Amino acid sequence: MDKLSEVKLQFLCELIRSGVLDIKIVVLKGKNISAGMYHDKLGILRDFDGNAIAFYGSPNSSYGGYKGNYERIRLARSWKSAFEDIVQEEEAEFDSLWGNTNPFLETYNYTDTAEKKIIEVIKRKSAASKKTSIVLRDYQEKAIEAWVANNYHGFYVMATGDGGIIVSSQAKTA
Repeated sequence: MDKLSEVKLQFLCELIRSGVLDIKIVVLKGKNISAGMYHDKLGILRDFDGNAIAFYGSPNSSYGGYKGNYERIRLARSWKSAFEDIVQEEEAEFDSLWGNTNPFLETYNYTDTAEKKIIEVIKRKSAASKKTSIVLRDYQEKAIEAWVANNYHGFYVMATGDGGIIVSSQAKTA
């Protein structure tokens, strides 16, 4: 986390504080953590009409995953009758993980601990940093306000050179 910029840490902290982001940690129940791990990947996406996509599998994006493993991810769509049962099973699995009711796994709420750590890192970085304040342009502020007003949903689309990325550099002189 120390490698994240202060602005990114503040943004992450605000997402957690506002309830947009929640983080949970899942481990095997009753096992020594070094003996194994929970390694499943699972997600549910639902639209406003109630349609759901469940994705599950093991898309391991690591050197070992690419070189030595057989990895794949599956997708099931609730609006296709052949996949309705799969989507329901994956939703039940997700709910058992999120609610800590899975008999084989232990789920921990990491949000409070993460927020405290993020705030600690921000304070430490701020104290050590001698950066000048960043002043947003009016259209940047309007874009952020619109994003917040839209319940933190949307995309920023800006032309190259319009201030979408802040680059920090220190000039060295001899």
